[in-house]
Amino acid sequence: DQKILQRDLTKIIKNSRASYNLIQTQLLQNVSDYLNKLCVNVYEKTRDRTKVYLGELNNEARKLDTPLSSFERESHIQFIQEIEDVEAEIKSQINHLNSHIEGIDFFKH
Repeated sequence: DQKILQRDLTKIIKNSRASYNLIQTQLLQNVSDYLNKLCVNVYEKTRDRTKVYLGELNNEARKLDTPLSSFERESHIQFIQEIEDVEAEIKSQINHLNSHIEGIDFFKH
């Protein structure tokens, strides 16, 4: 009985080990295939986005060689003036608030 039991156990362990090795091999192959597909996908998307980015960058670089029209120049100057006006208004509001909170002990800390 002991020899039969040992033989059956050895057979079960051998079959289990073979099944485990097969599962492990298939799993590793599937993970490898998945990672390869993922890497190819990331590579292709990165390459495509880089081409778009470089194309846009190239277009912008070409624009640098073209002087601004008088309308564009005036628009830029007006925009900068508006930004400076907003900045001056913010500074004025901060000074106004500082003058109101100057005497309040809570804000002194």
